[in-house]
Amino acid sequence: MSRKSQAKPKVSAFARVLKLLLDDAGFYTRAAWSRFLGVSEAALSQWTNDRTVPRADLLRMVVDLLTLRGGVAAGEALLALEAIMDEPSEKISPIGLRFAPSLRAYLKVRSLGEMGDALKHLPIDEQIAVLREGASGTQPFAAQTASAMELDAPIIQPRGLGPAWRVPRLVRADGPHGRERQVTLEEFEALTRIALVGAPGSGKTAFLHYLREQVPSWRPSETISLRNRSVAEFDEWLRARVVLDAPCPLIVDGLDEMPMGQREEAMEVISQTVNDVSSARVLVATRPVGGLARLSGFQNVTIAPLSDIDVVAEVTRSAFACTSPVEVDRFLCHLTERESLKPALRNPLFLQIAWSLFENSAVTPFSEGMIVRECARGLLERDHNKGFSRVREPWASSNILFALLGEVSFHLLRTHEETFDATRLARWIDKTSWKIPVSRFLDLLLVQGILVEDKDHYSFSHRILRDYFAARYVIESAASAVDYFESAPKQPILRGAMRMACSLASDATPLLQTVIAHRAPHGANFTLLAEMLAQPIVARPDILTDSSRAIVSWLDEQTSDWKLVEDDEVFSDRSPKWLVSAEVGRPRESDAIVGTLRAIHQARSGPAYEPLKAHLREARSSFLPRFSEAMDVEGRLNVNLRSEHRAPGAARISVESLQLA
Repeated sequence: MSRKSQAKPKVSAFARVLKLLLDDAGFYTRAAWSRFLGVSEAALSQWTNDRTVPRADLLRMVVDLLTLRGGVAAGEALLALEAIMDEPSEKISPIGLRFAPSLRAYLKVRSLGEMGDALKHLPIDEQIAVLREGASGTQPFAAQTASAMELDAPIIQPRGLGPAWRVPRLVRADGPHGRERQVTLEEFEALTRIALVGAPGSGKTAFLHYLREQVPSWRPSETISLRNRSVAEFDEWLRARVVLDAPCPLIVDGLDEMPMGQREEAMEVISQTVNDVSSARVLVATRPVGGLARLSGFQNVTIAPLSDIDVVAEVTRSAFACTSPVEVDRFLCHLTERESLKPALRNPLFLQIAWSLFENSAVTPFSEGMIVRECARGLLERDHNKGFSRVREPWASSNILFALLGEVSFHLLRTHEETFDATRLARWIDKTSWKIPVSRFLDLLLVQGILVEDKDHYSFSHRILRDYFAARYVIESAASAVDYFESAPKQPILRGAMRMACSLASDATPLLQTVIAHRAPHGANFTLLAEMLAQPIVARPDILTDSSRAIVSWLDEQTSDWKLVEDDEVFSDRSPKWLVSAEVGRPRESDAIVGTLRAIHQARSGPAYEPLKAHLREARSSFLPRFSEAMDVEGRLNVNLRSEHRAPGAARISVESLQLA
């Protein structure tokens, strides 16, 4: 066949436009686009060759960036995109069914619930491609019809979340300046000695299952669990397999489940054996433990926390999500509102616990204290639920550990510090009646995921756990909680614990009175008071009213010169559920105003709803009575407050559905 007859495959109109946007606009190189969008260059190449379709939110990112900052060439590319926006999808791409009926409909901003519902109907490999590579092949991604959903319903798990479908993101701390970088499955397959490290519930077991079932080079692997095994027994098992002419890959699971002394011996056995047999391919799976540097030549790979899209996909797989999508959106909305809670719920175990509470008893992340309590208990009792006991000592029971952790947490808050060392810990726990070996205590809490270690210094894995343990310690102590928190309005580090204490106390009246009585007119104090009201608290009705009045009075003064204006922005697909705009002059405490407004909106689900709304309606400011309407609108409150030095500032406050944009 002549060269002339070897015609190149015809590229579709959609692929040509994508090439214009990514290449001809001259804004970024392919490598830069890859970093910006978080996908591989190979994925970009598949977009421009009609192999896959970019995920809608990624394509919107490209369009938004070029619209805001692109030059003339970018303008031409955007015009070419606009020309095909309303064309039938199958006319502009051979895989147009993937984004039917049109590109404009595909790019419409969708809620997270809609995104998850669409993912649910894709095969596992398509789900992985959408979430990891930002694209997938020929199967339609649009939400299926009701009849199709009914047919699929029986295969959905009836309760809870199941992470087994998800391939966790793997990261290594070998990026620039020691930062973590993502490891592709191809890179992972090329490694021969791997230490897979993950916190409790992070997805290690799910990933090992995926590895044995889906990755060809690991399918013939042999696995040994080190639980209840001696070092001698493990040494014999390992040496019997690495001496084979063609040894299969070996998976050593549960290194953390061996006692401390035996664990160190086991690491020496692994290092010595694999160094003697260079062809050995070994993966050691463990929770974070000390001494992993003993594994000579091993590459540490960590399971990264869930991404935003991972969280949505996990939640929307349950049967409840199919029957009550509005409630699921509410759950996700509350989840994003609670900034202190959100990092912890990126752990699959914590997310599972929060979802179970919500699914079974309509408890949302609004009930911060209840969720954190169950998450902490889940960490401490996870081994017991698996039929395994790490430490058989009275001090290792959950109740005693809760009390000890409360003591440690409150010492940290009182000294305004985030970390501690073994010497200071020994001084703190020596004051208790329990004779506890510090090394075993630290090892237990590290393995259970309560603490993390950095160069012989220890801290809580999540700040909200520290605040919870401190709040619980104060509430359960013999002294009055007010005595502990009297200085909280002056000390920001105590505020998280005080907010948590409000949700735990049988009567939060004294705590509210403490903040009300603190006369310093700092905006942060009113933000704290509003955050306390945004808890499922129990308090005297008159104190709830007094607290609401104090908050609104301060806001009334801050917004007295705000003037409502018509918003002339055109929203189309992004129209919020509720919106107000205002000229704001030059507000003195912008951060406190924003924080207080957000906390008031979060209080819409609790006992302070009525008094807060009543005082907002009666405020003299033209803005606050209008803002009271937002208390009845479910969604995430967005506050955009801009202050100019020589000109009036502007505020735009809206309640919107949770979106992927």
